[in-house]
Amino acid sequence: MKYFLILILGLVFTIQPNETKASHIMGGEITWECLPSGMFRFEMKIYRDCNGFALNNFYERLMGHNGAPNISLTLVSTADISPDCALGGGSEISCGAGPPFISHAGTGLGAVQENVYRSGNIMLSGVPPAAGWVFTWDSCCRNASVVNLVSASGQGHTLRAIMYPFIPAGATAALNTSPCYDSSPRFGEMPNLIAC
Repeated sequence: MKYFLILILGLVFTIQPNETKASHIMGGEITWECLPSGMFRFEMKIYRDCNGFALNNFYERLMGHNGAPNISLTLVSTADISPDCALGGGSEISCGAGPPFISHAGTGLGAVQENVYRSGNIMLSGVPPAAGWVFTWDSCCRNASVVNLVSASGQGHTLRAIMYPFIPAGATAALNTSPCYDSSPRFGEMPNLIAC
């Protein structure tokens, strides 16, 4: 009986989902591109404080709402985008030794990593509802050192993008998203992280 109980407990712990959530997310963005093939390609950028736990080094998932599908994303790049504060006598800030910048490898406050995740080509067919198709990504926890939130470490993050229906001038109905006809807006600049 004792061995049976140990076997059951061992199975329970080995089949638990192997997912970690980063604790030091600073922000991010979700965008999509309308490809010449008429399909979409989604991209998510996540900015993280390198002094926190690492993100998933393989994949993330966008959750679809209001009839939108869930979308799987694969990690395509990881970059240390920390500012160079060594110029003029400052100190060097970095995420540590090369991608994937393993957890707690940052060398100072302000060390920031950009993680880019992309989907494959996706055909989205149908017309979004008036409230739009909503795509979200959630992370469980914030950095405990955040001072402008009460109990910051217990608060989560949500990135959100909404694909609204489009009714062309003179038309009476919204266009079907298949084939696609428009891309989402994109941020043209890198985030302003820290002043050295």
